[in-house]
Amino acid sequence: VPAYRTKKEHLEAMLNSVSRQSYPHWELIVADAGGTAESVQAWAKKNGICLREAADASNLAEWKDQSIVLCTLSENKGISANTNAGIELAAGDAVGLLDHDDLLTANALWEMADEDKCDKAASRFYEPNFKPDFDGEMLLTNNYICHFTVIETAFLKELKLRSGFDGAQDYDLMLRAYAAGGQFVHVPKVLY
Repeated sequence: VPAYRTKKEHLEAMLNSVSRQSYPHWELIVADAGGTAESVQAWAKKNGICLREAADASNLAEWKDQSIVLCTLSENKGISANTNAGIELAAGDAVGLLDHDDLLTANALWEMADEDKCDKAASRFYEPNFKPDFDGEMLLTNNYICHFTVIETAFLKELKLRSGFDGAQDYDLMLRAYAAGGQFVHVPKVLY
């Protein structure tokens, strides 16, 4: 999760949605480019969640499930570069790309794909995006994949997000993954 001056209520909602996952083996990496670290630290302490600083993350095998890595960046280099800094710390087999104000359903890490938008209270949902199975031709004309995307860690570290595409970094990544022969799987459920 790249974070920069995230509103506390959005950050806490995102953190709560990740911490409530039914899948027990997760780690959340927050790449903070400014103004967010104290909120993450306070939330983790209040909720009894293991918080590690990036400097402590070098031996990730020692850490157990359900933890958060806080990577404090020296400057804000944009969405792509900030995300790449977090990706470099990823120890699992797959990485889920998530924004600092996103919400996941409790089973999103078990199964992922379709998305919807909600109001500030997360009580009214109003713009479902039901996605079809993978269609390379459609991808060339429309970024229909968008969020919540999970990618094999090694493949993502190879591709990386490119800073020149901030704002459309996910679409650029999907096009390059497709061109590189990536395999796409669609889970037909609203999880994001």
